[in-house]
Amino acid sequence: MIQLTATISRSLVECIRAGKAPIDAVEMVSSISIGEIMEYQRALPDWTFHFHAGRLGLMPFTRQRLLSYQRTCPQAPWVSLHIALVPPPIILLALRRGVFLPFPYSPRHAPRLIKKINSLKSALQIPIILENMPSSLTRKYAYENTPELITEVLEATDSRLLLDIGHARSAAKAHRMDEIDYLARLPLERVAQIHVSGPRQRGEFIYDAHEAMLERDYELLEWVLERSTPRVVTLEYFRDREELSEQLNRLREMLPV
Repeated sequence: MIQLTATISRSLVECIRAGKAPIDAVEMVSSISIGEIMEYQRALPDWTFHFHAGRLGLMPFTRQRLLSYQRTCPQAPWVSLHIALVPPPIILLALRRGVFLPFPYSPRHAPRLIKKINSLKSALQIPIILENMPSSLTRKYAYENTPELITEVLEATDSRLLLDIGHARSAAKAHRMDEIDYLARLPLERVAQIHVSGPRQRGEFIYDAHEAMLERDYELLEWVLERSTPRVVTLEYFRDREELSEQLNRLREMLPV
């Protein structure tokens, strides 16, 4: 059985309380505080909470914060981290301001990330899985999400993949690749978890909008499910309650019981 989970939001809490969220667990993210997580846990005392760390633990001086989050969500089956080479301030400037500072690829980037991940593995008591990154509305940082780099990091750290299909669509567009061709070049046999949501077009790029899923998003999920054996599928949508419930019900119908 593949578990269905969803990213925490007020809309999700409302759906759960109304009996309109056919999910198995709730996914927390590092953009909310530990105090907020504990508030959600008090509001949903009978629910399992997972935690998506993102870059937490990979950035300087954040390992202790990661361990604190992990203790707050002890039922999480793994720690999920980004395959991220570009520093967060550069990404934020690109996404929020459209300012693309130079950060050219260096052959040292991947080995440094691999070293950080392997160091974290020795400090944690549960496995690490790694998530593919989207484009940042530019091709300047596209080296971060090539299938070759993703495969290299997964193999060097002996990790499984958190496949974000919206991120993959974004990256494929940045690399001028067909979406299926891009996905087919990823090590799908390593997929442990899948993130789904609705990306959107902006100019010539696709960005990670976390809007409602469209038909193409469901088609790509079906294609991936036929070629992988994930344990978890997670919907990353946190807006309208009715749209959230509709997507969760359709996803539940798609997943093997």
